[in-house]
Parts: sequence; C-alpha cells; structure tokens
Amino acid sequence: MAGLARGLKAGGAALHTQSRMSTWFKPRDASWEEHLKHHGKTQRRRMRRMSEKVGEGGCMEKLVAETDMQVDELLGALIDMHQRRWNDAGESGSYADARFCEFIIESAKDFRRRGRLYLAAIKHQGRIIGGEMNIIGGNRILYSYSAGYDIEAANMEPGRVLCVDTLLHLYRENLEGVDYMRGDEEYKKRFSTSSRRLLRLRAVAPTWLPRLRHAAWCTGFELTQWMRRKTGRQPIEVLDITVPGATELGATELGATELGASEFSTSE
Repeated sequence: MAGLARGLKAGGAALHTQSRMSTWFKPRDASWEEHLKHHGKTQRRRMRRMSEKVGEGGCMEKLVAETDMQVDELLGALIDMHQRRWNDAGESGSYADARFCEFIIESAKDFRRRGRLYLAAIKHQGRIIGGEMNIIGGNRILYSYSAGYDIEAANMEPGRVLCVDTLLHLYRENLEGVDYMRGDEEYKKRFSTSSRRLLRLRAVAPTWLPRLRHAAWCTGFELTQWMRRKTGRQPIEVLDITVPGATELGATELGATELGASEFSTSE
C-alpha cells in the first residue's frame, strides 16, 4: 500500500488516506488456561463465571445449528434480535433488506453443508436470548460474522457469555484463532490481542477536473470532521502513508483500498 501510494504521488497524483476502523484477531494459545493469562485477575474470574453459565449445571442452554431447519430457527432469531437492538437505537440495522436476509440464510445453509458453519445460540427458560454466526475458514480460523442478543435480557450479558463460549469452542475444536473482522467495538478490543487497521486510499489524477472534484470532496470531508468534533465523536483518522512507518501500529498493515474511477485517471 505504501509503495503504491509513493508511486502515485511521484506521478503527480493527489492522495488522501483515511482509517475509520480496524480488524481484530485472537490467535489460539496452547490452552484455555494460557489464554486466560492474557487478562487481569478480575477479567479471568468473570470469564470463568460466564463459561459456567452455559451447559450442564448452568442457567443457559446452548444450541448449535446442525440442520437447515435449525439454521432457519437460530439465524432467524439472531437477525430478529440484531434488528430489534439497532432499531431501538434509531438505526436501520444490518438486516433491514429482506433480500439480504434471504442471501445470508441461504449462504449459511451452504456453509453448513460444507462443514464451515458454527452458528450457536443460547436459551434461557426456553427463550433464545443470544446468537452468533461464525464461518470456519479453510485456514481453520473462526470468522465472527454476526451476533445479536435480546435487549430485554441484557442484564444477563448474553453477548459476553457467547463471546466467552466461542473462545472455548476454539480450544475444543483445536481451531487456529478467532477473527472478529472489522469494527472497533469494545468487546473486540477486550477479547483480541492484535489489530489490523483498515485504510482507504483516494487517488486523484493530476489534471484540473479531477482536482476540482477532489477539492469539493475535501470541503465536505472537513465539514464532516468538524461535525464529529462538535458532537463529541472521534474524528476520522487521516494519514500520510508515503512517510515510512506511517502505518506501523502494532500489527497494522494494508486493509482495503479504494481508487475511485471517476477521480483517478492516467495523464495524457
């Protein structure tokens, strides 16, 4: 990414690089006990207590989808809980489009048939209160795609209980790690040990029309930054990745690029 940016800059292109979020990863340790050593004493105690809530002797029952019918039931419940939570917060939610829901459900069934789906839910007193959909990669890494919990059962912390149980699943099945994918939610920072920053690169050709469009875009971007500061939100991070070491932040590397075709063209 840095090499590409330096080459574009040397050719006269104007660049704008921003980072809105990261991806988060937790590799498997030698054992669950070794895993717990990454956390402080209080957090270790909480994680052990949460792990005891699921299964025999606990107050919650765990379900794992093993048939297409169970995918319909558990994923349907997850989608419903996810939507209710975000709608309650004034957001549309990831599953607002019925066509997208249908696509995700059919994709989950296909992953299940290939042995690549880990779709789990927890019940309390006969009612599903949390669900999590994970995809098992060919590299034996568990990709945490989507989760949801019943906001009426928030005091029971079903989301955290599922997070801990999924980490335990990592050791039960001898998987390589959990990739929490993009997003900077606090639970990802709590349960992960490394992050990889996602970058978006905007490259503008050294001609007057693309530069004019870019100037208008920059004005809108700075207005957005001002609004974020005024409302107490974190401004979007802007970097100059042509400077050596600019992207070195822990395990940070290239995440994603965007070269707008309407704003990038070769000079005649």
